[in-house]
Amino acid sequence: MSKKKDRLVTRKVKSVVKYVFNEEEIGGLARELAQKTRKLGAIQAEMKQVVAGYKAQTTEAEASITVLSNKINDGWESRTMDCIATMNYPKPGRKLITRADNGEAVNEVAMDLEDLQGKFDDTHLLPENGSPDADGENITEEDDESE
Repeated sequence: MSKKKDRLVTRKVKSVVKYVFNEEEIGGLARELAQKTRKLGAIQAEMKQVVAGYKAQTTEAEASITVLSNKINDGWESRTMDCIATMNYPKPGRKLITRADNGEAVNEVAMDLEDLQGKFDDTHLLPENGSPDADGENITEEDDESE
């Protein structure tokens, strides 16, 4: 055998190997872990606030959509509007409620105690054979014939 064949050749190379951390390195990693955990907690808390804000906006939008859909599907909504109550009409002890804007009869109900005592603000007296028009004015049979 020649001397060249018996000689070992070495060179520096990079290779992935198991590395065991010393105590100082483990302490540094533990501090970094604690900082990252704290940061993650802050990010998650902020995310919950943002999500809650969007949830509130989403809920509000859904409620608006429901209200609008109901209005469209039903074709009407309840509103507080100016009306005229005609006492003892169509019969004694009853009152007829009509809309002031268009004269539509919307309800006939029993007169309450205040109605029966005759204490009214903004009272219009009707002729015996009359009924109120949309403006609360009196319409008599003669007015009806002239129109």
